[in-house]
Amino acid sequence: MPGMVAVGDLIEKEYKFLVPYYQRGYRWEKRHIEALLNDLWEFYDIKLKKKKENILYYPLQPLVIKKDNQGFYKVVDGQQRLTTLYILLAVLEEKIGESIDKFVIIYERRSEEFLKNINTCNDQESENIDFCYMCEAYNVINSWINTKNISKSNLKFWRNFITRGSDIDEDGRDLNENIRFIWYELDKNQDEFEVFIRLNIGKIPLTNAELIKSFLVQKVQDEKYRFEISKEWDDMEYALEDNEFFGFLTQKSYLTRIEIIFQIIMGLKNYKEYELYEKFQGRYQNESYEQIWNEVREVFSMLQYWYEERFFYHTIGYLIALKQKDKQKNIVDIFEIYKSARDKEDFKKQLKKTMASLFLEKDKTIKDVIEELSYGSSSVNRKIQDLLLLFNIATLTIASEKSYVKFSFATYQKEKWSLEHITPQADKTLTKDLIKELKELGIKKLEDVLSKKQLEEDDKKKIEDYFVDKHLDKDSVGNLTLLSTENNSALGNGYFPIKRKKIIELDKEGAFIPICTKNLFLRYYSNKIEMQEMKWTQEDANNYVAAMQHTITNFLGENNG
Repeated sequence: MPGMVAVGDLIEKEYKFLVPYYQRGYRWEKRHIEALLNDLWEFYDIKLKKKKENILYYPLQPLVIKKDNQGFYKVVDGQQRLTTLYILLAVLEEKIGESIDKFVIIYERRSEEFLKNINTCNDQESENIDFCYMCEAYNVINSWINTKNISKSNLKFWRNFITRGSDIDEDGRDLNENIRFIWYELDKNQDEFEVFIRLNIGKIPLTNAELIKSFLVQKVQDEKYRFEISKEWDDMEYALEDNEFFGFLTQKSYLTRIEIIFQIIMGLKNYKEYELYEKFQGRYQNESYEQIWNEVREVFSMLQYWYEERFFYHTIGYLIALKQKDKQKNIVDIFEIYKSARDKEDFKKQLKKTMASLFLEKDKTIKDVIEELSYGSSSVNRKIQDLLLLFNIATLTIASEKSYVKFSFATYQKEKWSLEHITPQADKTLTKDLIKELKELGIKKLEDVLSKKQLEEDDKKKIEDYFVDKHLDKDSVGNLTLLSTENNSALGNGYFPIKRKKIIELDKEGAFIPICTKNLFLRYYSNKIEMQEMKWTQEDANNYVAAMQHTITNFLGENNG
């Protein structure tokens, strides 16, 4: 049966808690931490003002534990709240300027040293994800106290209130007003892992990956190997937190990114809430942890290799980033192609063949595809966007091996992208802002026109003729390029030289501009660059399309059109 244990008793009696390997790491976010702080402060304020005197104590959520032979209390459930309370006491210790006795928490994940020195956390938080969340919790608590503007003396009273132990009257009545855990101690014969799963299966923070980790670690009896697996797991999880690494693997977001490894192992393109864990457990119930962990290592190592190798990074990232939903692949599809390939070269060939099949039907070439496409319906526009992305990928992939430039799939997944008309579709309305921008270009031939207070129709036509090629097919692929919606908005609907100037400014500021978009505004695809011509001509468009056709065809290979 559950009982109640005061936080003060945990401290006074020097309770030692052990957080096992199978537990998830510390993952409380700002909203969880502030909710606990608000509750604790509100209860303290109520008792201070003698309100609701019939309420003696504040009950914290259950702490489910199991005592081991060494006198440690293994935390089966409640470690997030227990850790947060420890961090709160550490913050109060610093704020008040007095040392505070605290209960002991030992982590099999090796986080206790960091927690002991939480008040010095800075760059250390980047070492692993647990440290990051713990340090963020420390900062949230600090900020919460500062915002409340609580005096040092009041903080001291609050600290004493939180750490108050039991006070039983002679007749057995509990007179104390304090903070207590609902205490649920498991019998020695109860399976703690089974209880852990049962308690947490319905909670959102417990993910497929965390359940799999708990299942896996339970198979390991040797303390040394438990630590090694936990350390490797943390390293993988940390590596996948790199958005550039994770960004080329998926368009989806995951509660725990390492889950993607087990999705690959199980070959599940889609799955329901806990289906991944249930199927994994079913398949590997009777397998040794060595066999399972070797598979995990192999998959992760392959992902790392693909990320570091330019060809695989760009081709795999491209197939996953496609905007045509009926064409896009996920990482499980890619692994199926990989497993069916005879060797690395055959794998490359299969990836190119898959990319070519997105556009090329029988007897068609890339040139045919480009000529047929015209800006219009959303389905056609998505196909054009995928084609322009392929142009960028092909350009970067066939670049020198010494090139350090890579396409940022993380940015491509994060931001919204659109097709930018190099020359605007419709004739421009000559607003004051646009005229000001045109004056800043310093075009001598237009000085007289732009200096007028009121423009006549002939003046407007003269400006339009200067900046727009009347022979240009504005909705053709030759007049389209790829830009994020945000950068597209920054460019506005201006003429070519104005957009060119803004692209250069964005590039200077470090904005992500796809390489082919940057190249065309720098006129790398144009034959004539005399005096930085002020218009994007049909000849420019033809050269741009020719470069696109040549680059993609060269990349896909002769057999792919």
